[in-house]
Amino acid sequence: MAPKKGLLKRLDEGVVLGDGGFVFALEKRGYVKAGPWTPEAVLEHPEAVKGLHREFLRAGSDVMQAFTFYASDDKLSNRGNTSSKKYTCSGINKAACELARAVADEDPEQQTLVAGGLSETPTYLSMPRSKTFIRFYFPTDAGKEAVQAEFKTQVDAFVESKVDFLIAEYFEYVEEMEWAIEVCRGSGLPVVASMCIGPEGDMHGVSAGDCAVRMAKAGAHVVGVNCHFDPFVSLEAIRLMKAALDAADLHPHLIVQPLAYLTPDAKKQGFIDLPEFPFGLEPRLCTRWDMHKFARAAYELGVRYIGGCCGFEAYHVRALAEELQEYFEYVEEMEWAIEVCRGSGLPVVASMCIGPEGDMHGVSAGDCAVRMAKAGAHVVGVNCHFDPFVSLEAIRLMKAALDAADLHPHLIVQPLAYLTPDAKKQGFIDLPEFPFGTWRPSSSIWGKAHPVGRRLGDAHEALGQSKTLGRKKTSSSIGLNNVTARRTFLRGVSIVQRPHMIAGRDYWEALKPATGRPYNPSMSCPDQWGVVQGSEELQQKSTATTQQEIAQLKERAKTNLQKCNGCTHKA
Repeated sequence: MAPKKGLLKRLDEGVVLGDGGFVFALEKRGYVKAGPWTPEAVLEHPEAVKGLHREFLRAGSDVMQAFTFYASDDKLSNRGNTSSKKYTCSGINKAACELARAVADEDPEQQTLVAGGLSETPTYLSMPRSKTFIRFYFPTDAGKEAVQAEFKTQVDAFVESKVDFLIAEYFEYVEEMEWAIEVCRGSGLPVVASMCIGPEGDMHGVSAGDCAVRMAKAGAHVVGVNCHFDPFVSLEAIRLMKAALDAADLHPHLIVQPLAYLTPDAKKQGFIDLPEFPFGLEPRLCTRWDMHKFARAAYELGVRYIGGCCGFEAYHVRALAEELQEYFEYVEEMEWAIEVCRGSGLPVVASMCIGPEGDMHGVSAGDCAVRMAKAGAHVVGVNCHFDPFVSLEAIRLMKAALDAADLHPHLIVQPLAYLTPDAKKQGFIDLPEFPFGTWRPSSSIWGKAHPVGRRLGDAHEALGQSKTLGRKKTSSSIGLNNVTARRTFLRGVSIVQRPHMIAGRDYWEALKPATGRPYNPSMSCPDQWGVVQGSEELQQKSTATTQQEIAQLKERAKTNLQKCNGCTHKA
């Protein structure tokens, strides 16, 4: 078996799919307590945690992220929680890594990565802010040292557990994120930094773009956002981050792992201020069609680490995998196939379903041909996805690259029987007629009045052009074929790829939740608690929250509802 590729190598070559949300999924199943959201389940109910890992793995995840959210010592001893004494921070984090690794190793050929994650700390959130409420200050370096000591306990456990990389995620303040990155970099492992912010930036008022720049300058290899906002709001934040990074000539990889809940009405702190949080969010759930749309938009924006956070179930991850699976394969997979075929001792023909733009990893048509030839194919070329004339344009590019490399395999072309001049990079499978309307006549220089004449004329012309390009084999190589549906395998389970093409993508992607939520403005009024660093509600303490404190919070909620402009709720 080939050595496992690390995170950064995989991101250089294509997409890495993250997993989904653990705290919400396990709370719904009775294994996590809402409020603390801490991961004692890794020791108290390990099979439940392993089961959720396994669901994400089979759905298509490339990463098993250890369930270590809020697993710092200060969080495990905050407000009546005794887990820090009972289990210890190190014990919980090591147990979580063992569970993630055990599931990842169930299918060694998939070479699934294991990540350890750390989050914002009560120690940081308890620190005071100045009376001006403009700047946050720390009297001495003791504040930073105390916060980093919390991170180091976790990172040490991750290193001992031999995780493949580290994720610092769910940070509302870029300052604390910088401190976390500094500790993570000391491990020598790749570092992913992901903040729970939207387009408005962090809770100190630092813009999303500046947050990205600061994370990159602090040494993070991958930067982006997770949680608090839906897929599409999160992508708006990523756009701002990418623009700022480009302007600063910084080029880390990008990550986005949003909520599975639609939050267009959320304010700066995201879904935690919505009145439905956390037990009434189900009407806001994204459909699988939403996830298809999100996955494609994220990829086209340049994001290569794509996953989910709270609310993301295995079927959401599966939708991401269905939409993006083409990006895992192509010329790299072709090389692997050629290697196997060469072992048979038989002649090997290698034909990719690409056009002039190259494969879905962005490898040019010419480079694909060179790589196929160097891998040992006796015949190289293209088939399917494009019409005869577009396919021949790809062949021209391949031939030029092969000649330049002094490689001279035979060439093959086996295009569609459908004219596709309007098709984009993925060819006819993205046309609105695919697969049941592709019979319609198309214009050509032959047989203006008769569809059959067109087909025959096009075939004759394609044959003539292929000869001028040096086709050595013209009988079977100029065959015409059609693929009406493709099937693939994700973790051993056969599925129909991208079913929305058959079901009607435009319809499903425009579908609104039956409840009207959150698109009906009369139905949503974010609480806007205003609970930020230094607030009394965030002060770390060993005793549990009192009924008096809860009553004060309820009173604040009533006041906020009364202030909500245009709100029809009754306070």
